[in-house]
Amino acid sequence: MSVDRYAEAEQRYLKSDWAGAVQLLEEVVAANPDHLEAWVMLAAATRQLSNLVRSAEAYQRAIQLDPAESVWRQHLAQVLEQTGRRDQAAAADATV
Repeated sequence: MSVDRYAEAEQRYLKSDWAGAVQLLEEVVAANPDHLEAWVMLAAATRQLSNLVRSAEAYQRAIQLDPAESVWRQHLAQVLEQTGRRDQAAAADATV
């Protein structure tokens, strides 16, 4: 099920249907908490919807799953900066 839901979420994301993608991606990560690509896409889609708290959570989970990927740390730092959490943003960006 989660493969089909992820594929559908990806299609919605590519069509800029952020809300539709988020709904499906939340299902995917609930069913498979280690689905790295779903977390990354969820982070980006929630950011598009200005749900910056959920975006930060999703980027943090992606970083837990793949700590070597520096681009997600940069995105996390940007999201934290947007929420006014400058100290946390600087710390996230410093680990790049």
